[in-house]
Amino acid sequence: MANQSMNSSDVLMTRKQAAEYLGKICLTSLGRLSIRCTRIRRRVFYRKSVLDTFLEESTQSKGAKP
Repeated sequence: MANQSMNSSDVLMTRKQAAEYLGKICLTSLGRLSIRCTRIRRRVFYRKSVLDTFLEESTQSKGAKP
């Protein structure tokens, strides 16, 4: 049997939850960002760990000097 325990960073979020987690961006904008998602049938989910990585990378790139 597969290990079914999930840590808090592997939580799946709906598009609405992910948009709110990223700072209340609109759902259309969320779909345009290059964030890896998981599709289950027609539904789209985002892993919290992937969203955290996206936030970290986007914050670092804004603070970088050209």
